[in-house]
Amino acid sequence: YHPLRNEIVFPAAILQPPFFDVEADDAVNYGRIGAVIGHEIGHGFDDQGSTCDGAGRLRDWWTAEDRTAFEERTKGLISQYDALVPLQLQPDGPHVNGSLT
Repeated sequence: YHPLRNEIVFPAAILQPPFFDVEADDAVNYGRIGAVIGHEIGHGFDDQGSTCDGAGRLRDWWTAEDRTAFEERTKGLISQYDALVPLQLQPDGPHVNGSLT
């Protein structure tokens, strides 16, 4: 997502595994690429996307209450992700970094 242009651009190279597979069912391909598209759209409404308006102008369009609510909800998600342990790793080993996820 490019906030100053308010656009999402996907290079043609994304149309290969794991995001697209000519041998896969249509539903699988739509699900895979749809997850990526949905993720990128979300950036238009996250803490960084909140700094540019729909025309791409630098303008914080969140209220102070919006930002506080976002930060509170984000803390909960970060805590959930921090508790995740990748498969095949020991529970007391490396965890997912919720702040970077």
